[in-house]
Amino acid sequence: MILHEHLPAARHAVENALTRYLAAVDARGLEGVLAVLEHATVGFGGGPTRGRDDLATTYGGVFAAGRATRHLLFAVHVDVDDENPTLLRARATYQRWSLDEAPPRLVALGDYTAGFACVDGPGSTTVQVALQSLTVSRDWQEI
Repeated sequence: MILHEHLPAARHAVENALTRYLAAVDARGLEGVLAVLEHATVGFGGGPTRGRDDLATTYGGVFAAGRATRHLLFAVHVDVDDENPTLLRARATYQRWSLDEAPPRLVALGDYTAGFACVDGPGSTTVQVALQSLTVSRDWQEI
C-alpha cells in the first residue's frame, strides 16, 4: 500500500491509536496501555522501555503513584516516511489535567512523537496501524 494515497485514513487510524492509549492511561488500565504499546519502544522521563514486562513495570509504577488524570490531544500531524511508504511519523501536542480536586488543574504540557507501521493485510480497504515508537516530551510540568 502506498500511504500517500491513503493519508487521511492513516491520520484517522493514528489519532485513534493515540486516543486509545490516552484513554487507557487516564483509566489506569494497564492491559489497555499494553495493548497499544505491544510492539513499541517508549521514552519518557528516562531511558527507552520496550517489552511487555518492562512496560508493565514502568506503567504500573506510574499508575500506583499517579493521580486521576485527563489527557487532551491537539494538533496531530501525520506524515509518510519518505524512505519507507509503509511507515508513518506523527507528532501531537498534549495537555495533562489533574482531576484530584475541583476544579481540574493543568499539570503538564508537551508533545508526543510517534512512529507507526502499516499492518494492512492483502486486499485491505482500511488503514490499520501499529505503534512502533512513542516519545513523550514535556515542555512544562507542575512540580
